[in-house]
Amino acid sequence: MPSPDHSPSRQEWYDEQRAKAGDALHLTLWRPLPPAGYVALGMAAWLGPLPPPAGTMRCVRADVALRNEIERGRPSWAHPEFKQRIPVFGWITDERLSTFLALSQVGESYVGYEQSKPRD
Repeated sequence: MPSPDHSPSRQEWYDEQRAKAGDALHLTLWRPLPPAGYVALGMAAWLGPLPPPAGTMRCVRADVALRNEIERGRPSWAHPEFKQRIPVFGWITDERLSTFLALSQVGESYVGYEQSKPRD
């Protein structure tokens, strides 16, 4: 089983317009696939078609993460539809860690997580 910091990932979105134009460094967004009992802390933005290096994205035990409901109609940022490019919307899930969540359709459902603060 992969370690939580070296989990496999899945490409969630890519800049189809720039990829079709031959730009080898087009923007891609990746979601980690955490092992059982873990949750992903956001996603990774990367340039090119290959996944980001191991350790770029973090997964933590589910019992130390706080559930963070996103407001579907209020993304933190949007990359609009243009020619062949599918639009993508993003939400900041934990400002302390600079983690984000991105969806290509606003109607999709997803819950983000943030790492719980250490107890004093």
